[in-house]
Amino acid sequence: MHSSDEATILKKCKVIVWDDAPISHKCSLQALDITMRDLESNNNILGWATLLLAGDFRQTLSIIPADELNACLKKSLLWSHILSKQLIINMRSFIQTGQPITQFSEMLLKIGNG
Repeated sequence: MHSSDEATILKKCKVIVWDDAPISHKCSLQALDITMRDLESNNNILGWATLLLAGDFRQTLSIIPADELNACLKKSLLWSHILSKQLIINMRSFIQTGQPITQFSEMLLKIGNG
């Protein structure tokens, strides 16, 4: 794999954006970590790249019979190395109008929070 086209692309990555990360299985994150370390024989977590896990943890978890909670990213051994930040401005609405649409953003948060 070290000389494949995919490996060449990964070696050039400085930042990897993983959308919908909260619905991914923890083994996916661990597999990426192993791959990134292996590509350059680097023992740092994820080798040399920065990983941006994007998504909403309020979404439904992946369906894994009798093991949904244990399979989530937060149960990964790597989770303790994650620095968590929350974005609070709805940038889609901001970009369209040039101003934050507070009422719309608050409604989306209320829906997400149940």
